[in-house]
Amino acid sequence: MAELNKTVEHLKAVILVGARDFGRCPVASRLNRGLWPVLGIPALQRLIDALSAQGVCRFVISCESQSDRVRQSIEWESDKLEVLFQQESLPRGPAGCIRDAAAVDDELLLVLPAAIINPPNVVELLSQHHQCQGQMTVFRNPLHCQQEDSQVYLCNRDILDWIPETGYFDIKEGLIPAMVHNDQSIALGRLSVESGHYRNWREYITHLKRLCRRQVNTSQVPDGFVELENQPGVWVGHDVSISENVRFYGPVVIGNRTVIAPGSIIFGPSVIGDDVTIGFECIIEESVIWKRAVFCDQSRVRYGMVDAGKTLSTQTVCSGQLSALPKLKISKILNKSCTLACRKSVHKRMNQNCQQADVLTLQNILGRKATGFIGPAMLFLVLAAIIFSYWQPALKEMIHIWVESDEYSSGLLVPLVAGYVLWARRSDLARIGLNPSWWAVMFVLLAFGARFTALYFGMRSGEMISFVLLIGAVVFWLLGWRFFKKFIPIFLFLFLMLPLPEQVESQLAVPLQEWATVSSVFCLETIGFSVTRWGNIIDINGTQVAVAEACNGLRMLTAFIVVSGLVALVTNRRWPEKLLILLSSIPIALICNTLRLTVTAIAFTKLDTVRWEKIFHDFGGFAMMPVALLLVVLELRLLSLVVIQPKRINKQNQIIYRRKAKSV
Repeated sequence: MAELNKTVEHLKAVILVGARDFGRCPVASRLNRGLWPVLGIPALQRLIDALSAQGVCRFVISCESQSDRVRQSIEWESDKLEVLFQQESLPRGPAGCIRDAAAVDDELLLVLPAAIINPPNVVELLSQHHQCQGQMTVFRNPLHCQQEDSQVYLCNRDILDWIPETGYFDIKEGLIPAMVHNDQSIALGRLSVESGHYRNWREYITHLKRLCRRQVNTSQVPDGFVELENQPGVWVGHDVSISENVRFYGPVVIGNRTVIAPGSIIFGPSVIGDDVTIGFECIIEESVIWKRAVFCDQSRVRYGMVDAGKTLSTQTVCSGQLSALPKLKISKILNKSCTLACRKSVHKRMNQNCQQADVLTLQNILGRKATGFIGPAMLFLVLAAIIFSYWQPALKEMIHIWVESDEYSSGLLVPLVAGYVLWARRSDLARIGLNPSWWAVMFVLLAFGARFTALYFGMRSGEMISFVLLIGAVVFWLLGWRFFKKFIPIFLFLFLMLPLPEQVESQLAVPLQEWATVSSVFCLETIGFSVTRWGNIIDINGTQVAVAEACNGLRMLTAFIVVSGLVALVTNRRWPEKLLILLSSIPIALICNTLRLTVTAIAFTKLDTVRWEKIFHDFGGFAMMPVALLLVVLELRLLSLVVIQPKRINKQNQIIYRRKAKSV
């Protein structure tokens, strides 16, 4: 062993960097494969550090191009190591590079590729080389590895006799056949750990994932990283910002100054570089992310690699792909501007989340054991006080109208529906930060002012309106503007339970009655009946049908407005579409009322008894409700065909399937 350690000091390592790969891989065309990062360090730098730690002091870095960039990308201690760079003006091949790198006093040459994940054990290589007593030992990967060729060679100086001084000369196709032809001994050795030599990005991420798994199995934390608390197998650098609800599965390496937003899920083995920004609800699965990459919200990368500085737009899905930087200069500029904007947006929203983490919410109030019953009790008391103060005569009269009047019986459903919608949205509403606003006192005073004015002038509807206004003002006052913004649709929906003022109702009754009569006559004449109209009386084939004031359609109008308001409240549509659905309830109600009167008038010409006429008259009114619902459904279908609907993701019901990891 002492002899081997002494031999290591006189060993020269020849590292073959090679040229850039033009055309086949856009990342390799931009950056030499020897400079691809391995756990935050360029592969070439990692190789030099590992060999120097084992006692190797002399290195020759053989480059076919870009030797200056390679030299600037690595560092070494000049006092301890002797590192020479040689750039071939013409391609010399691996064997030709060995001859150019060898000096007069060199006895042993260790030849390795720069694109290697796992530096070999030098003492182990020397031991096998001395035991075989050959001029060159070709090392192969362990037997269980799919890639047997390791690209690692240990040579005596004698092999230089079989390498020409000029021209291209390969090892496998030139040097080895020449030595065999001249009866020179070539030995075969085996590495204890595969070298991880990669030629493309797929092999690169495969070997990198195996390295992560191996370090987890051996409990080795990579240099410069620390294990994340309560997350075994997750290693992070310094100044890393990870939200609390980010989930990790398997070994993950996260570089310095990386930011991961809430809702993200990362499956290992994965490697994330420095200064990476991962937006909200992103998924990374067994992938490699290079430095300065940016993920916009809901992006997903699966079994792929993302180039340095690449920006993935919102909801981008990459499966088994290389996301490289664009080649065109204008595209690079656009990508850079998009990167800055997306990174700024993610950081801003994360800061807002951090500021809101300690903000008081309904969820926090109701979740406290000491005050868990006080919150609901206080809300119940406030609501009970408002109802008690308005009970006589406003609320009592409004309930009487719901029960006795056919026109406003649908108002009874409005508070029930509003309560159901509040209960259905309780999870989202409970997480909103509470910021009580004293500005809402002005709206409370406005509501009381409207009530006093209504009482003074004897306006029944004014007092009912002030009741709804007071509910909204109290919510704004106690819970704040953020909560009230979410409450606005329900607040507006509550106005539908109020009966119309008497002046408005009287102004609408006559035009609606006249419209019902005229439209029914038009429909009857269109289908071939002989019709005569005298005011609101229709004479159809000698049978007179009177369009009474109760048949003016106000009942359908109020009922359909409530139904349309419910549809607009519970559907996932943009507000212009919801407004259109609500406004469309007016023509739908008028059309349904006209259809009911037309069918009823035809039926009266066929039925002889008053009893059957009354039954058919009442049944026709009930039958219009499913017709109106059908028209609303057709309207929603038409809107879905002409308008792109927003995607709504149910975060609570997301199911993520992951295949079983294969053993390495």
